[in-house]
Amino acid sequence: MLLDGLSSRGFDVTVAYLKGDGELASDFREAGCSVERIGIRSDFDPLGFGKLVTEIVRNDYDLVHTHLFHGDIYGATAATVAGVPAIISSKHNDPPYWQEQPYKLIHDLSLSRTDRVLPISEHVRDYLLETSRISPNQVQTVRYGISPTEFDGVSERDVQSVRRDFVDDNTPLVGTVARLTEQKNLETLLRAFEQVRDRVPDAHLAIVGRGEEEDRLKRLAETHDIEDDVTFSGFRTDIPELMHAFDVFALPSLWEGFGVVFLEAMAAQTPVVASEVSAIPEVVADGETGLLCPPMDEAKFADAISTLLETPEMAESMGKAGRERLDREFAVDRMIEEVATIYQDTLSSKSQ
Repeated sequence: MLLDGLSSRGFDVTVAYLKGDGELASDFREAGCSVERIGIRSDFDPLGFGKLVTEIVRNDYDLVHTHLFHGDIYGATAATVAGVPAIISSKHNDPPYWQEQPYKLIHDLSLSRTDRVLPISEHVRDYLLETSRISPNQVQTVRYGISPTEFDGVSERDVQSVRRDFVDDNTPLVGTVARLTEQKNLETLLRAFEQVRDRVPDAHLAIVGRGEEEDRLKRLAETHDIEDDVTFSGFRTDIPELMHAFDVFALPSLWEGFGVVFLEAMAAQTPVVASEVSAIPEVVADGETGLLCPPMDEAKFADAISTLLETPEMAESMGKAGRERLDREFAVDRMIEEVATIYQDTLSSKSQ
């Protein structure tokens, strides 16, 4: 969405992805962007770094915008070597390693080469200022925004089709969409769901995503004798349909820099149960658009989920309030305009 908006505003955008097979390359191209695969093979890859420098020099970019740890380290350093006039970094999370050596030193060095830093939430901004030497004057929060258009276009037939992947038509469906990693704390969700079944016996849990925790989580479901009540669907792309299909969206993350997935649930008017940590309270208004709980408190998570399943009028009210909050505070056009203005202001200051 950001790339679409920047391209439509006249920016010539190239996406350089450092690792992986570029699963989103076709999406980037559809957004009007060029795509370059760098293919670094390790945390320290001189050949990959050299390829990135060559790519930057060859295209003579005016500005490099980096994302995530490797993007910051490789991108900011390569852009400096290549003589790029302006370097901007977005900060998407609050990882503990920002405070650990040697990562803290490396992170501080990358920040020293950066003109502007854009945390995606006030929580990440505060954490960045606490754990680095960067000046507050260089930092400007730009919160995520999403377009609800694709969520509004979902048909009831498609929603029912997705529901039937998991349950019968009238079965209460709790869902989550996440990487299956330690950060997402899905063990707590499984333990909570065992208690949900005591209050809502026909409820079903859909876990959408993949990751290194998948096998362990499946074994945990078997241990708690809920394997027949939990579906691990793997990776799916039909997020709008899924969010409409869920009666409750639940995710007990240990930390989140923001949590775009909560906006996606809100776009579908689905109430949220989430952790009261990090930036999540900036997104989910407790008691208004969802219910927030301590991340490791499976009993409170179970109670919150069960309450929403047992009181559909509360769930509907919170779902509607979530959509109103999304439209009011997390519009994608606002995010795009803020980033475009920062690009222009940074380039203007460099040319003076």
